[in-house]
Amino acid sequence: MSVGRGCVAGGVAAALWGVQEPLDRHLMGTSFSDVSFLGKLLTRDPVLSLLLPGAKNEAKRAQLASNSWRVGMLCHMLNGAAVGGLISLVSRRSGWGPMKASMAVIMTEHVATYPLTYWSDRYHPARKEGDVGPVFDRPREFAVATWRHILFGLVVGLGLKAM
Repeated sequence: MSVGRGCVAGGVAAALWGVQEPLDRHLMGTSFSDVSFLGKLLTRDPVLSLLLPGAKNEAKRAQLASNSWRVGMLCHMLNGAAVGGLISLVSRRSGWGPMKASMAVIMTEHVATYPLTYWSDRYHPARKEGDVGPVFDRPREFAVATWRHILFGLVVGLGLKAM
């Protein structure tokens, strides 16, 4: 099982995650979007936005901010590709099948990183503007994040089995 195939499966899984977010937000009664969260972080933070091409120009930065969902989706897919590659490595080195490795890695990542939402609730640049709601200490947001990680894990696991 190659790392490249894991990257492809992870990128596809992250894209599916982002595309289905409006549906799960509606069904779960939450407004939180990982894709928007990332996009608004990258386009509104004065330091992080400098990583984007042309962001030193104030007009270009305003244009990037208006496209924050697209920037967030791209970042989410790149992150998903990296995680998919990691899952492929874990599967190969542990001897676990792709589904077991996928679910183990992605749920470990979810549980390990969720506490970081404590700081994002306080310091995310879009929080001050009311564009990103609080996440930490919110069972509904934890539940929807859990669902999204399970979906990601299933898509990567199935994708790696099929490849």
